[in-house]
Amino acid sequence: MKKPILGAALIMACAPAAYAQNDSNSPLISDVTICRDIADDSDRLACYDRAVGRLAEAEEAQDIVVMSREEVREARRASFGCQRGDFPELVDADGDGERRELATTITGVRNVIGGFYILTLAEGGVWETREASRRLSPDDGDEIIIRPAALGSFMARIGGQRPVRVRRFC
Repeated sequence: MKKPILGAALIMACAPAAYAQNDSNSPLISDVTICRDIADDSDRLACYDRAVGRLAEAEEAQDIVVMSREEVREARRASFGCQRGDFPELVDADGDGERRELATTITGVRNVIGGFYILTLAEGGVWETREASRRLSPDDGDEIIIRPAALGSFMARIGGQRPVRVRRFC
């Protein structure tokens, strides 16, 4: 009975601070905010110096990354279609519940034998059609909307044509 509890405790101890504290700040950030409650000016300054020093060291060592909400949205948009199991907070970091799809334009098209295409998008992502279609004719500048489909796959509607199954090269 003690092994599962010990295993869970070990996992929680090893988990990154961002996962362990979804509803509050990292301890490094909390250390900085705690300093503002200190009444004595010199003690408060010393507290800030220590806390900011630890924060700067963690950032230099790349133990933490500070991103604005807009940077998270851009990262989420740029990584759309790639597996994000390691970064679940990027899936809905701002909790806005927006529909998860990518609407953008095609910047490059390469026709592959058999009616398949390799598509480069404005964000830099490269996608491949997974079904051959004689009717599909993507071109540079076409609008493309990619939506999640069943079992982790994706469907793309290119220029208003019928949807086709696509896969992202990550």
